[in-house]
Amino acid sequence: MLAELATDAVEVPALETFGFGVLVLARIASAAVAEQVFPEVAGGAVLTAALHEPRASFTSAPGTIAQIDREWVHISGAKVDVPFARIARWILVPVDCGVAVVQANAPGLRITDDLLPAVRRECSVWLDDVVIPREHLLPGGLAMMRDMAIASIAAVADGLLRGMVSLTVEEIQLLHRYAKSSRPNACSARSRYFSELCDLSDAMHQASQDATLAIAGSGDSWSSRPAIVCVDQVVSCLASRLSAAIAICRFLHGDANNSTGAVPHRHIRQLEGLAHCLGVDLLDPDLPLADWNW
Repeated sequence: MLAELATDAVEVPALETFGFGVLVLARIASAAVAEQVFPEVAGGAVLTAALHEPRASFTSAPGTIAQIDREWVHISGAKVDVPFARIARWILVPVDCGVAVVQANAPGLRITDDLLPAVRRECSVWLDDVVIPREHLLPGGLAMMRDMAIASIAAVADGLLRGMVSLTVEEIQLLHRYAKSSRPNACSARSRYFSELCDLSDAMHQASQDATLAIAGSGDSWSSRPAIVCVDQVVSCLASRLSAAIAICRFLHGDANNSTGAVPHRHIRQLEGLAHCLGVDLLDPDLPLADWNW
């Protein structure tokens, strides 16, 4: 579902609600949490997850502290780059002893907009002695939550790249039809980079399938998952492919003098948002733009 929505670059918080929220809670939520959260999601409520801390993306050792006091849990800490926090009903918060399910309007929880918000409307979330029921603290689940998020990001990236390929096919066909004789170098260059975009899309599709199969085959024993063993390696692989794909898409569709075909700005913005979510900086590649006379 995430990949299919991403193919058309639909701008809805599906990745956050389902990839970061529902899939995680379906594995580790207590009966009390499931009975409270899932009906609200069915009614349209948005979920999100606070996966990052200052200077620590996808940290496996959260600095956010949860102190248990009989039937209540007191949570204090800071999270950054939390997508759609302003409109979320619930926020999944990794803490030092598990995952806390916190209402976004809980007393002591403060949301501030990022100075440079990405397409995913990211915010910082500050928790100052936020109190939740003890059953809303889900022990363990940190590694599973992180891997679910990575697999979901891979699925969305797969759909976005497939959508980019479909739109770029039209661009290339129009270019070859009307400009092959007058601008042969440009046609050749764009065809070459389109071929590279197709290869990147195929690679991302395979990575997404591998991640999904690994999660599906893990059962209840998360330590036995075969493919998603080192999250850092998965993040590095996704980041490198996303960076290359974004660079090629910027070149193929970013020329102001080119009026043919569809210009998939939503796809590019969302790919950039995924890269930002992974905590990587996008670098401009060494593309020989000066050789292409437009």
